[in-house]
Amino acid sequence: MADKAVGVQEPTSTKDLGLRTKVLGDLPVLGQSIAGIGPSIGAVSLIALVFSDAGHGTWLTVVIASIGVLAVAVCIARVAGSHFSSGALYNLVPKGLGTTVGFVTGWITLLMMVCSGPFLFTGFAQYLMQFLSATGLAHLTSSGAQFTLEIVCLVVVTATALLDIRISTRLFLIIEGASMTAILVLLVVVLIKVPSVVDHSQFSLHGATTHGVILGMVFMILAFGGFEGSTVLGLEAKNPRRALRLAVIGSVLVVAVFLLLNAYIQVLGFESLKANLGSQAAPLSTLAGHDSVSWLGDLILLGVTVSFFAAANATLNYGPRVLFTMAHDGLLPLATTSTNRRGAPSRAILCYSIVWLAVLTYVLVSGVAQGTAFGNLGSLAGYCGTLIYLFAALAAPVWAYRRGSGTPFIAAAALVGAAVMALVFYYTLVPFPTGSARVSAFLFFGVVALLFIIGIVAQLTRPQFLRRVGATEVTTEA
Repeated sequence: MADKAVGVQEPTSTKDLGLRTKVLGDLPVLGQSIAGIGPSIGAVSLIALVFSDAGHGTWLTVVIASIGVLAVAVCIARVAGSHFSSGALYNLVPKGLGTTVGFVTGWITLLMMVCSGPFLFTGFAQYLMQFLSATGLAHLTSSGAQFTLEIVCLVVVTATALLDIRISTRLFLIIEGASMTAILVLLVVVLIKVPSVVDHSQFSLHGATTHGVILGMVFMILAFGGFEGSTVLGLEAKNPRRALRLAVIGSVLVVAVFLLLNAYIQVLGFESLKANLGSQAAPLSTLAGHDSVSWLGDLILLGVTVSFFAAANATLNYGPRVLFTMAHDGLLPLATTSTNRRGAPSRAILCYSIVWLAVLTYVLVSGVAQGTAFGNLGSLAGYCGTLIYLFAALAAPVWAYRRGSGTPFIAAAALVGAAVMALVFYYTLVPFPTGSARVSAFLFFGVVALLFIIGIVAQLTRPQFLRRVGATEVTTEA
């Protein structure tokens, strides 16, 4: 088996990129994907939203969404196991769908990261304020106080991202592991307190509709967003083939089981309370209060707050490395290709931090409600993630069959993954969103259309420019 480096015009040695190569073991790489997903965030804030649509079919929504995301993960892992880079899907998609789609994928990934950062900082500040209020430490309610907390988080996240990548990825595992453990302990307490652990209403899907079950998948796909983040560490992993496949597929499996447990037990717990899960702003805290372990609810609020921090940090590992790779390919200014002495793409990281600061400042100055900003940024990030997952699912079998390694399994995974992503798009847009959500939808599809137009024009007039897309990588060929 031989490794060869390919770059823009001339081969690009990985050591010339400035990143520290082969320094991360399998678990830290897995930590990047786990933190990017933020399973505690999904358990606390998204299960109730799914229940509002799916009712007693919430667990089924989680199962279907998990199968769809796992199918996409299989497709990504298949290609990522042979192409190691710091460009994530920007590097992988063009292997099957061509450089024009790769060009669009790169820019949509950058947009997704631009939206994800402020979304996560907003969530961090909101849950920290809830924790401080619940514990009586402080009662912060003003937008100015929330903005201050967001900026503090941004500064700390930026400083952490500029350090050795080994520090942040190990920290991710500790943070998410502790948060998930606290939630699992509460779920065990709920199971002990309920009259019966067997919920016939859930198993019989009482009152659930097909439309509601599928509509709830929109939130569940968002809950898995970021699982592919480990693919930016292809050059920094010690054994990238094994580490990337373990991280991409393993993170989805771990989070799928975690969210399924939450879906079933949260619905069961609120049935025993004769309360509506869909109307709960903090369902796990409510369950903890009723089961006389309110201290555990406070601990979970703190855990989710720290989970938002870890997810923001994982995003600042992800987005800047894609920007850094696109700059090496000549699609962005070369100034953003610099790294510091710790091997971090420092200027790309600072670029993202500045853009995030600008977005957070705009939200404060414009007077947009924090909840509205949180929802709109999350919607935009969700649109972007769903689109690049759709591209990844379609690209994998084409890439495999071109290499003569296509199998019915990879074709089936691609079909399932693409079908689920297409369903999510359909139910997100039909009926078409109203209010500020309509603006987000128009903005997203306008940007996608513009990028495709630019890519097609470049393909016709400057094909040598698009040939650079996804060029900086190391490929492993049998």
